[in-house]
Amino acid sequence: MLGFYSFVRAKGSRAIFAALGFVLAMISQISYVIAEELAPKVVIFYSSIGMGHISAARAIEQKIKERNPNAIIIMKNVRDFMGKKAEKIDEKIYWHVVKNHPNFFDKKFRQSMELGNTVVSLDDLKKYYNLDEMYKFVVSQNPTAVLATHYGSAQALGDLKEKGKIKNIPVGWLHTDYFQGYFPRISKRIEKTFVGMKQLEETWKQQGVDPKRVENSGMPVSPALFEPVDRVEFLKSKGL
Repeated sequence: MLGFYSFVRAKGSRAIFAALGFVLAMISQISYVIAEELAPKVVIFYSSIGMGHISAARAIEQKIKERNPNAIIIMKNVRDFMGKKAEKIDEKIYWHVVKNHPNFFDKKFRQSMELGNTVVSLDDLKKYYNLDEMYKFVVSQNPTAVLATHYGSAQALGDLKEKGKIKNIPVGWLHTDYFQGYFPRISKRIEKTFVGMKQLEETWKQQGVDPKRVENSGMPVSPALFEPVDRVEFLKSKGL
């Protein structure tokens, strides 16, 4: 456990407790009791591309289970909602571009951030995930709260909220990076956003995000992130 608390920055565990606090606050609105113990059910959306998203999700899962062993944690890869064929093609393209054309990848990413700032509504942006299937999944789980550690997940959940489909299910998002992009717009559509440093919290507020909806929490990372990886085998597994 020592590695868990020293994994990244001094404030790393704050994000876990902040996310946990969000869940516990939602529990207070729930009246049911299982075996005389509150048993929250939390769905955590992550993306399997990029270790930061899943590492943060696992760290939050671990801490919630420590605090409440009765908690039910459902880990869900948002890429499951792309369709198997589309997901496989998208992942191959992603790793090929990142490895061989990093400058092009950076250019396209910046363009997507600019587009997100100029569209009338985020609902106008390209949909990478099947929102109907996402909605069915969330409703089928009947969670106490939903957390996302990937901006695409948070954006899709915000789309559902704007359509009035999950208005009674609180959504929290941990922004696992240190840039702004169009992301404050995502935060205006969900209940809570956790950011990694004070400067981002202030930026979010300056962009019109309700102060109650954003919190500087630090960044949680699972110790598994620091386990050695065979680079050759990893690239081979991605077809590179």
